[in-house]
Amino acid sequence: MKELEDLSLRQKRYGQFFSGNRVADLLVSLIPEKEKIKTVIDPMVGTGDMLEAVKNSEIRASRLWGIDIDSTVLPTCKKKVKEANLVNSSAFDYYPAQFRSGWDLVITNPPYVRYQLLNGEDAFGLPDGEKIRQDLAGYIEHNPYISKKDKALFLSLTQNYSGLSDLSIPSWILCASLVRTGGYLAMVVPDTWLNRDYAMPIHYLLMKCFELQIIIKDTGSSWFDNAQVKTCIILAKRRKTINLCMGENDETIYISMGKGVAGKNSLTQNLIFEQFSGKQAFYKILSSKLEINNHDFALKIVNTRILFSNFLNDIDKVKWIQKEDKIAVKDRDKLPLEIQKIIEGYGESEYISIESLKWNIGQGLRTGANEFFYGNVISKEKTFVRVKTREWNNKTICVDNENIVYALQNRSEIDGHCVTEEKLSKCIFYLQKEIRRSDVELLSGKCENVYHIMKKELEEYIDEAEMYKPKNGKKPFPELSAVKTNIKKDDSGYTNFWYMLPKMKERHYPDICIPRINGDSVNSLFVMQAKNKNIVVDANFITMWSKDTDSHMEMFAITNSLWFKCYLELTSTVMGGGALKVEASHLKHMLLPKMTDEQRITMQQLGKRLLLKTNSKEIQSEIDNIMFSSFGINKDVVIDAFKELLAKKKKERGGTYEY
Repeated sequence: MKELEDLSLRQKRYGQFFSGNRVADLLVSLIPEKEKIKTVIDPMVGTGDMLEAVKNSEIRASRLWGIDIDSTVLPTCKKKVKEANLVNSSAFDYYPAQFRSGWDLVITNPPYVRYQLLNGEDAFGLPDGEKIRQDLAGYIEHNPYISKKDKALFLSLTQNYSGLSDLSIPSWILCASLVRTGGYLAMVVPDTWLNRDYAMPIHYLLMKCFELQIIIKDTGSSWFDNAQVKTCIILAKRRKTINLCMGENDETIYISMGKGVAGKNSLTQNLIFEQFSGKQAFYKILSSKLEINNHDFALKIVNTRILFSNFLNDIDKVKWIQKEDKIAVKDRDKLPLEIQKIIEGYGESEYISIESLKWNIGQGLRTGANEFFYGNVISKEKTFVRVKTREWNNKTICVDNENIVYALQNRSEIDGHCVTEEKLSKCIFYLQKEIRRSDVELLSGKCENVYHIMKKELEEYIDEAEMYKPKNGKKPFPELSAVKTNIKKDDSGYTNFWYMLPKMKERHYPDICIPRINGDSVNSLFVMQAKNKNIVVDANFITMWSKDTDSHMEMFAITNSLWFKCYLELTSTVMGGGALKVEASHLKHMLLPKMTDEQRITMQQLGKRLLLKTNSKEIQSEIDNIMFSSFGINKDVVIDAFKELLAKKKKERGGTYEY
């Protein structure tokens, strides 16, 4: 049992989700038979599934190489592919893998290691994130077969990819640098690479240096038994590096495959097309390039640039993008593919971002220990509030008004669209001016006149929390990583204690908030803040705020429009169970049709009416008429198409639909 636990820990630490024969066979089958593939490398070879699939295919390679940092997996790989040259090393600093002409095929399933684990304190010998970046830069510098200009591009991407990236991002850059011009890059990757900000360097690299020929997405999470992250496979052909304006007509075959298509022996085993089944049906569909759309299998041919609308949306803000590429992108290119298809042929509209309307976008409060900081409001008195503490404590205590703030934690707590203090049943202990009597002697000299002693009931609550030991194996409240950061000291003592949340920021007191997890269509809530900002919103929500109070009702209407709902349905992340997860970045990337000043005033009025919830369907229709007004006489056609698209996307993820 201990050996199994150690193996599981090792695989988790190395990010090992081995491809298996089904995934590897499908990926290899995508490579055109006409191509002469003589040299093949898997830089993160693992147990050798990819090389085995190559060996068993029609590819007749004279050179098969595999590299892996984990020595324990290489014997298995050698048994599968005896003719392979296998090396135990980090792929990021093994220079012999570079030979002068480049590789015909670089194929791999790179490790999925989250950035939090790339911390340099590793029992298994995995290099930390900064070492990987340094090694990758050195690797590219020594590459003998990419041009000086390409070397500068690859180095720029290496130096600028986010420190929040998982290990797949530097793996992408490494593998792409190994492919010869005319060669192929074939990879299994998390499907988040299509819409996460940290994958922008990969979007740029693919558009400039590759023809992205095929993407196959696992919509049923059926390819890997032990992975929580959905995956996809890609096939891309290396070309001479271009400016983005030259790739306007690039096309990609985009395939979605659900659970019903996969069988025990093949990911396409249950696929039926005309008189064909299984692999034959798949190859027939692929060669004919017919657009197909059913529950378990869909194929469409898309403009490649549309796949990277989030990246294109931010292209003007990214410093490392080459100047000639920034001028090649139009606003329409930044819209999601499905929206572009709907509005195609209906004239050019002008689009703007939410932030350009002087709105800020962020995320609500994360306390790090909700069981301590949150309580339920029992009653409100003139100077204090009776609060029921969470189950670990399960007491009712009286807390002075100045030591709590009212809080919205979940969407289900509010009926309708408006958040008011009267509707809220939860509060947060927000101690800014009071400390325990026992902490006085620990205070910094600079704080002697800053704090006063809190009342006994609250002091006893904190004492009990400090002594409480959770039965589920979790750390005590003061030792939680997100709580320890509350502690602040100087040379003479404490300036802040663990039970004192940092000062709230504007994003914690929003004017509008949007649930991050949505079963139904995304909608927004208006937060009725007092002048002193009295309502805090939890991290379960994306938050929006603006000093332009005249625009509050306008944005409230916009964030409940059909355009807004449909846009997020297309760009947000579908989770297990069909829930839609919205991030702040999704709103920052969103584009809205530009309205006239007169239309904006009308939208403010509609927002006020929606807040009162009188005949909301009629109000909704009026909001949409304004949002889609730029499409003129075709407005109703476009609105109907958006409604159909929203219904379709919700059905695909298993959500309910009522608009």
